[in-house]
Amino acid sequence: MLTEEEKRATDEELKLVQSAVEKMMRDRRLTVIPTPVPYPTDDMSLFGLDIPNTKGTYMLDETGYVTQATTGYESEET
Repeated sequence: MLTEEEKRATDEELKLVQSAVEKMMRDRRLTVIPTPVPYPTDDMSLFGLDIPNTKGTYMLDETGYVTQATTGYESEET
């Protein structure tokens, strides 16, 4: 189970990634993502983003919707 601090951190990370995708789509005038990422990854360059790799893993669909697959805290749970 995640602590409150971990939950806040994972929520913030998801918001950061989703916001970065939306900004990238606006800046590039995209209505769809040309290369969706249907598998979990922490490599944000696969999303076309210039942000550091994430703690959690995410997937990106063709509409620009980001799904958090893992938080990155799972292996730390006792």
